[in-house]
Amino acid sequence: MRNILFLLCFFMLAACATHGDFSKSELKSNQGILVVNLTCAPQIGGVNIFKSGESAQGFFNTLGRSAIVFCPNFGSSLNTLKLDEGEYFFGSIGGASNISSLDEKDAYKFTIQSGVLNYVGDLDFSVINTGQSNRTKTVNIGGVITDRTDKIMDALRNEYPDLLQKYPFVKSIAYQ
Repeated sequence: MRNILFLLCFFMLAACATHGDFSKSELKSNQGILVVNLTCAPQIGGVNIFKSGESAQGFFNTLGRSAIVFCPNFGSSLNTLKLDEGEYFFGSIGGASNISSLDEKDAYKFTIQSGVLNYVGDLDFSVINTGQSNRTKTVNIGGVITDRTDKIMDALRNEYPDLLQKYPFVKSIAYQ
């Protein structure tokens, strides 16, 4: 039952941010586009994004998130989504049976500027190790941000050419 509740909370409100094709909609004056390439271990379903100052802690933390970036089934995926300008952080990582939350001070942080494509880096989450004790499985996850601007520019040209024509590209790599 707890797993079902978790999945419901994790995927609830997934449309808080607009993903993907922006050709038919304009950005509001206070919005920018997050550009992040995401690679995840199979145990990870997505990464929750929180506005600076919000808490990513607690069972119902997904209710306070600003957006979610879903992990691909295999490999990596280029994600684009609208966010209001401001400071954000990758605050929790979710899987089928658990969620790992970070304090803002320990998380990767990034800035969204309005009216531009905000590339924050390639985010790679991998499993460092797993363990089991007293019917509790633990999974330790490590995240790394890498600047792959050239690769992302090629991907944007191929997948979202209209975005590159319409909005300036800004490199603002996430930091800890």
